[in-house]
Amino acid sequence: MKRIVSLVIGIALVISVGFSVTAGKAQAATPAKNPKYKLEVDVRKQRVRVYVRDDQGNYNIQIKNMICSTGKPSTPTRRGTFVMGSRKVRFGEFVGMNCAAQYWTHLTSRTYFHSILYRTKNTSTLISSSVRNLGKAVSHGCIRLEVKNARWIYVNCNYGTIATVASSFPSHALIRPEKTMPYAITPTNADVPIRKSDNYKSAELGKAVVGSEYRIVEKGRYYYKIRYKGKDAFISVTNVKEVNKLTGYWATVKSKTKLLNEPNGKAMAQSKTGDRFGVLLKNAGKGYSVVYYKGKPAYIKTSLLQFDIKGGSPA
Repeated sequence: MKRIVSLVIGIALVISVGFSVTAGKAQAATPAKNPKYKLEVDVRKQRVRVYVRDDQGNYNIQIKNMICSTGKPSTPTRRGTFVMGSRKVRFGEFVGMNCAAQYWTHLTSRTYFHSILYRTKNTSTLISSSVRNLGKAVSHGCIRLEVKNARWIYVNCNYGTIATVASSFPSHALIRPEKTMPYAITPTNADVPIRKSDNYKSAELGKAVVGSEYRIVEKGRYYYKIRYKGKDAFISVTNVKEVNKLTGYWATVKSKTKLLNEPNGKAMAQSKTGDRFGVLLKNAGKGYSVVYYKGKPAYIKTSLLQFDIKGGSPA
């Protein structure tokens, strides 16, 4: 009797979703009431972006930006906002197409998020063209992703997660301030050398002053790259402590501007009107404030920012 029931279920899955299944992943019968994540499938840019909620409860904090392949013009990915379904498949085959994919997560109807393609249900049979075609609209309607990203959605986006498929989207925040990289380091004792390179034999440029803060450019295994007298320098990870300068402020960009690596420095990225950032240092000098951008501090002219605090009025 169990064998008959399994056979019936298997046939039903093939008919309903268009690929054969040897193993599925069951979920709760009802969707999550307050899903943790929201997904955007940007058809024009061929990206899947993942958001979590901001302080106001809106999905405005982007945590992932994944390259994808959506449907080609003859088999376009369906547009709209959908409540993601409950069906997940670890490794499934397409019916009549002689190929397979990993980490299927149901979006709507016969549309799924899944990995790049394989000739069989064996990872050694990767179809290399499906990798090269990421970033292009070439699928039969599903949303192809790198394996690691398909797996992330498979593991984290459960029944009830909201996903929108469209050709364009409004601007969102670009940061996740609750997981900040420390802004600076400060020495814990005197005579900590600042060096020209990340080698203990390199030339000494000076000594770190106890009580002073040195902005982190990059953190390595043994050395921090810092800014010292307007130039990059290095200081050992020993005998210093990290300073987290997250202020609790948010800043909204009032007009299009550039994110700089330092005041009047090189551009790191372009910011659009309405972008929101966690503030590392307000009024940092020379007319700039420091915000948190993709794991690094960035400078924006203070006059172009509108500051606010959770539960407060504009500063």
